[in-house]
Amino acid sequence: QSSMPPPIVTAGSAGVAKWTNRTDVYDNFYWREIDGPAPPPAIAALSPTTIPAGSAAFQLTVTGDGFGTDSVVRWNGSNRTTTFISATQLRASITAADVATAGTASITVVRSGTG
Repeated sequence: QSSMPPPIVTAGSAGVAKWTNRTDVYDNFYWREIDGPAPPPAIAALSPTTIPAGSAAFQLTVTGDGFGTDSVVRWNGSNRTTTFISATQLRASITAADVATAGTASITVVRSGTG
């Protein structure tokens, strides 16, 4: 009885084969390149960098690297509606409630499946 090999968890090349009978005769052997996991998003700049307490809702532009269509900007740990502009830029909708009182916000970016 044949068993499945363990999953590939690192980048590189892998040989792929299929077998269809108990004698394990291989058919259609070929190589495939395996991409590694995407690097985590990195923030380089925010715009605007400050906003007065009590301001209206606004759009926060996040510039950085490693962004994808699945990226989400988090304001103090809570997801905000995010628009993907490019692999280096996102735009997030920040609500008036987010800036109702003075303070410092923690801004992070996550991608689906990475946190």
